[in-house]
Amino acid sequence: MLLRWDGPEQIVETEIARCLSDPERAAVGFLSAKVSSKCERSRGKLSCPLTEAIGLGEQCGAEHKRLVDAWLGPDGVPSRCAEVPDTAFNQAVYNEVAVETKGDRVIVDDSGTGTDGPDSKTWSWKERFEFQRVGSSLKLVSKTATGSPRRY
Repeated sequence: MLLRWDGPEQIVETEIARCLSDPERAAVGFLSAKVSSKCERSRGKLSCPLTEAIGLGEQCGAEHKRLVDAWLGPDGVPSRCAEVPDTAFNQAVYNEVAVETKGDRVIVDDSGTGTDGPDSKTWSWKERFEFQRVGSSLKLVSKTATGSPRRY
């Protein structure tokens, strides 16, 4: 498990993150571009534990976009890359993120929870993204989901 919760803390397993291949990092970077989980803004930059652990630096920054776009092309970083700090009123966080490679497939499973703020409604989701490696690129071949990281 690359990311999990231990009590009140979100844990990113840096030992696992260091061992990810570039295609796996790109697949997880694709995921992190959709939800900025437990991120902090400092000096105009957004620091996110998951994005940093996989070696992509600042959330939605040049390195993050470069690697994801290099592997996924037009399916890479969305035009509205998630840049929501931990202090935001509306936010979503990952509860779990797991990545595995089976042959030419990279599979990323995630689950998470979102909130509209204090005393507001919450929602949750589970997703599975399956990418196929074709040469030096990845193609999203399957997505299954229950719920959505975005409530609206």
